Amino acid sequence: MKNLSLFLTLVLINNLAFSTDTEISFTSPVDLRTLTGTLSSPENCDDCDLVIIIGDETDRDNTLTLPIEGFGACFYPDEMTGEIKPYAQLAEYLVSRGLHVFRHDNRLISFGNELDMSELSYVHYVQDLNAGIDKAISESGVEAKNVHIISHNMGFDIASLFLSELDPKTFIAIAPHAERADTVVGNTIYTYWDDCQNNGPTGLIIRNLMLETLDSVYKGLITEGPLSEFEGNALEGQYPLYWDSRMKISELKIGRINEWAGQMMIIYGTDDKTVDEESIDRLNSELIFETDPPTFLEVEGMNNAMTISPSMQLDVSTIRSIADFMVGPASIREINPDLVKDMGDYFKVANSAQSTLLSIIDLTGRTLNTSRDNHINKPSTTGFYLLVVNTEHGTLTHKFIVR
Repeated sequence: MKNLSLFLTLVLINNLAFSTDTEISFTSPVDLRTLTGTLSSPENCDDCDLVIIIGDETDRDNTLTLPIEGFGACFYPDEMTGEIKPYAQLAEYLVSRGLHVFRHDNRLISFGNELDMSELSYVHYVQDLNAGIDKAISESGVEAKNVHIISHNMGFDIASLFLSELDPKTFIAIAPHAERADTVVGNTIYTYWDDCQNNGPTGLIIRNLMLETLDSVYKGLITEGPLSEFEGNALEGQYPLYWDSRMKISELKIGRINEWAGQMMIIYGTDDKTVDEESIDRLNSELIFETDPPTFLEVEGMNNAMTISPSMQLDVSTIRSIADFMVGPASIREINPDLVKDMGDYFKVANSAQSTLLSIIDLTGRTLNTSRDNHINKPSTTGFYLLVVNTEHGTLTHKFIVR
């Protein structure tokens, strides 16, 4: 069994600042629509850096309601039920480490059926984000040179476009893909049919037909009409302009990253069915930096929502690694035992602790339970655990054993 000193290095332990979430609005240069996002900030912080979270076609928090029906149903275990907001959880932690965090709603989420899908371009997402970043920098008061970027999934493609302009202090890519966008989506569709439906041959047919259609788009052979006319249901409601722009943005990402060649970390989970081992190997071989090569972090059991299945909380060791990469390691403080009362099956924290969030974490760094009250239930399984008490004056810890 790992000793507790090693365990503590995996856990969120730092001096918490008060935080505020501010709704910010910005105007897209595409069509002058108003888009919105959240700027999460530590209070009374004049020199904090700014983190930009770049996701795929999601809302600002990447909200997931589990279990998912239909496509992607088997990408998360059946035990994962309820709502999870990975980007909100990530932002909350990063703010506790003294960082501003900005994330925004994709225009598909904001406007949906109002958009003319035949005129939608992936470039629109880039233009929207550029306006959002400008507003976040202005609102936070952070200088452009003090920006970090986190991408998730195919936000990796868009993030690569901002490296030259922003020259971020660090770039952290979670669940990235080396391949062009059409190949990534095609492989994910095949995984669904093979793993979820036990029908790999059908998945292969659907994937290949989709890739043939999109290759014709890329070569300029299909320029009009909904793509479902050529391919079928996998591309229902999608049009050539969108895919042509998406493929051309994604195919050059490796070159853009190599031109930037700054401080980079790549994180992927062994239970993330949207990322295959070959893609990670390709990133490892094709990202060629003259100085410090990218840091690769493989997280055992982590899925695409950044949790260790079946937990609904982000993996503590992973998000701590992200913050450590940006701002350096956090400090450790042990809670005063007088503030915690062992009530047998649960802990009660004294009101004087002014606690804001209680968490229980196991030896792998997995969050097992959280509570915003002054009490929290113990795990039922024998082992070593850590009680983490976030207070108005800092983050404190208490080691305990369940026998």
